[in-house]
Amino acid sequence: MAEVLLSASVEVLLQKLLLLATSGNSHLWGSKKELEKLRRCLAIARAVLHDAERQQRKDQAVKLWLKKLEDLAYDADNLLDELNYTTLKKSEWKVCFVLSLPNPLSCKMRAKIREIIVNLKMINEEANDFAIPRGVQDGIDHINHKETDCFHGDSNIVGREDDVSTMIESLICQTNQVVAVFPIVGMGGLGKTTLARLIYNDEQIVRYFDERIWVCVSEIFDVNKIIRLVLESLTQRSIDVQSRNALLQILHKELGGRKYLLVLDDVWNEKLEEWDDFKRSLVGINATKGNAIIVTTRSERVASIVATHHLHFLEKLSEDDCWSVFKERAFPEGDVPMELVPIGKQIAHKCSGLPLAANLLGGMLRLTKETILQVLKLSFDHLPSTSVKKCFAYCSIFSRDHDIEKDQLDVKRDDYGNITHCKMHSLVHALAQSISRYEGFNVGCSTEDGHPHVRYLSMKSLRESMPSVVKEKARSLRTLF
Repeated sequence: MAEVLLSASVEVLLQKLLLLATSGNSHLWGSKKELEKLRRCLAIARAVLHDAERQQRKDQAVKLWLKKLEDLAYDADNLLDELNYTTLKKSEWKVCFVLSLPNPLSCKMRAKIREIIVNLKMINEEANDFAIPRGVQDGIDHINHKETDCFHGDSNIVGREDDVSTMIESLICQTNQVVAVFPIVGMGGLGKTTLARLIYNDEQIVRYFDERIWVCVSEIFDVNKIIRLVLESLTQRSIDVQSRNALLQILHKELGGRKYLLVLDDVWNEKLEEWDDFKRSLVGINATKGNAIIVTTRSERVASIVATHHLHFLEKLSEDDCWSVFKERAFPEGDVPMELVPIGKQIAHKCSGLPLAANLLGGMLRLTKETILQVLKLSFDHLPSTSVKKCFAYCSIFSRDHDIEKDQLDVKRDDYGNITHCKMHSLVHALAQSISRYEGFNVGCSTEDGHPHVRYLSMKSLRESMPSVVKEKARSLRTLF
């Protein structure tokens, strides 16, 4: 997992270097021309960084390119630290004398700046060889949403009986509209898709509607694509037709005069004109009354745009229902050790009524440590910024069970209930170590040689004998704890 920290390290370093290279004191470090070259090279490196992060998972050469960029960024950062130190040292002299000084840079430092600029240019040119595109829009990946389907094999669904019966009654009693739309609204993890499946597969619904169609929409609301998916669901074959008119002619043959239920799962589109366009097409190919659409969405605005009937807001599960879901997943054999019941119910309470959370946490207790680390890594990947990722990885410098003086996890409280210390969970600590194993080294705890450039070193005391291999690695040291 250590490669996931590479881009975070480089991003943090490049951001710092760009700020330093454009600060008010930058004139003390070198000529404007040199600093502008440095700033431009750093900006180009940042532009290719996000795509390189994605490609490194599949391309070993890109991973090595990122490592070279990181090492160079650290070298540049060390140099600027040295330049800052020189500036601070000069400031100890009288102000009038400082103002009369020429640029305080030594020829050696100027040469280092030029060397870094040359190396940055070479690295940027190498990016072209790897076909790493520049200027990614906002540096953001579009998340690939998991496609849903109408089938479910989960027998452990609780607390939704009233929702199912209410929705089925509304669907069957609707007889005066050609296309009636019933939104299911709720936050992620509440079970909107699960509820839609229960309704879709209910015996009353199967008997009442001539056709049932399931389409997973997600972020992109493309009317032609949705019509094509509807046709593929009805015909069980791939549809290569592209034009809207041809698609609707085929759909008319399949649905004309037949009463249907269409489920549009995970809708995000807030453009009224696109929704009206889609709905007009459905009305045009089938004027039979009693057709219905179920739309699942997290957005109340989306639900309000599409609804022809009342919005069905999905509520959170009760604490007892969450415990039932959690228990089924964690202890599928049904035998729950009595000593684990209290903590299990505490976990169910912390699920805050979200069945997805209860399912995931219950399932995690049945997983191996390695699998759990992979699940936890998803949370690391979605931390809000590279700086936060870097801070999390830095936590690996603490030894396991170290008392951290922060008001966060696994807290200790004094006699008055005040938080005094906290500890990282052993699995979270293992994740931090796996991510930063090439940069951090804990003397006495780590058994892995890792990368030769250790940036963060942790020792129990300065009296502790330091292995010669650690002394060799510490040449690139930035933090001693």
